[in-house]
Amino acid sequence: MTIFTPFTLPCGTTLPNRIAKAAMEENMAAEGQIPGPTLLRLYRRWAEGGTGLLITGNVMVDGRAMTGPGGIVLDKDSDLAPFKAWAQTAKAGNDSTQIWMQINHPGRQVYAAMGGDVLSPSDVALDLGEHSRLFSKPRAMTSDDIEQLIQRFVDTALQAERAGFDGVQIHAAHGYLISQFLSPLTNKRTDEYGGSAQNRMRLLLEVIKAVRANVSATFAVSVKLNSADFQRGGFDA
Repeated sequence: MTIFTPFTLPCGTTLPNRIAKAAMEENMAAEGQIPGPTLLRLYRRWAEGGTGLLITGNVMVDGRAMTGPGGIVLDKDSDLAPFKAWAQTAKAGNDSTQIWMQINHPGRQVYAAMGGDVLSPSDVALDLGEHSRLFSKPRAMTSDDIEQLIQRFVDTALQAERAGFDGVQIHAAHGYLISQFLSPLTNKRTDEYGGSAQNRMRLLLEVIKAVRANVSATFAVSVKLNSADFQRGGFDA
């Protein structure tokens, strides 16, 4: 059957079969926001199943912007030892298994109790009725913020490659920061990152290009993208 045959990607790397585990937010970080024994045990089970591609739950590019206390952070200063253990564990069943790290910034989707630096393309707060107070109001990103964000995605992707991961999935869905740039409901900017669809997608394209330019040629660079945000006045296919 085709599903069990190898599949070669445009970057030249080959998946051993067509079965992929999609990303799920595990919330299993050990102390210090790193992968620990609980998470490794889970990935060992998945690896033993023979899946061709394992995509991790989202790993944050900035420790000041977390969706919850169980999240993992990988930045340019992170100790790579626990991340190397994660990558090795995911390949325990088969060295040809690919593991890609989903990398993300939550933007305005940060609980107020978490604190930190809450960013968004514009200062549009989450509107969840009586639950809105659970989330911090974001500040509109400056041009310097945008440059630093792009570099953070690059730094995390490079660290993932150094740790033994085979690729990254840039998270541009589910209302997180890059998705907030794509949506006219949350992106009210009047500069080159706002207005037209072409401008609103500029950040995503710049992140992709910057990551691709810095990682090795066979390191996979993928994107998680909604076909629509299912909000009145939002974006669609």
